[in-house]
Amino acid sequence: MDYRLLLVSILCLGIGYLMGLITQSIRANHKADGLERPEPQGSLPPTSPLVVPVPPVPNLAAMKASSPPPSADANPTASLVEQVNDILKEMPHPSSLEGVFIKLEETEDGVRFWVGNTPYQGLEQIPGEAREFIRSAVRAWGGGS
Repeated sequence: MDYRLLLVSILCLGIGYLMGLITQSIRANHKADGLERPEPQGSLPPTSPLVVPVPPVPNLAAMKASSPPPSADANPTASLVEQVNDILKEMPHPSSLEGVFIKLEETEDGVRFWVGNTPYQGLEQIPGEAREFIRSAVRAWGGGS
């Protein structure tokens, strides 16, 4: 048998024994000082789940229809990309793009377009209706229709 393994095993047992003695000493001091935690008495009573009333969610389509048209001058200090993103958030999405994340992002190389989880480096790479939706937001930013 390897003596180093035996020596390490004995050393570990000794350390474990010393840790136990230290723990017992600390517990004894806490008992003497009155700092010992009381043992729980029995089991805790059963609890019921917390029920929080949630107000009804308004109809999103009705909110979009009743909102004022998007404004490019809402934040004049924002960059062009930020202003177009604001317009994209406010514009009603076509039904095929309802719930799809669409955002422009400034990069060192220009602008990255996000449609869902897919990044595009150019507007022409973006598939049909999403590309037209972004173009309409840019036209709204420029004051065109």
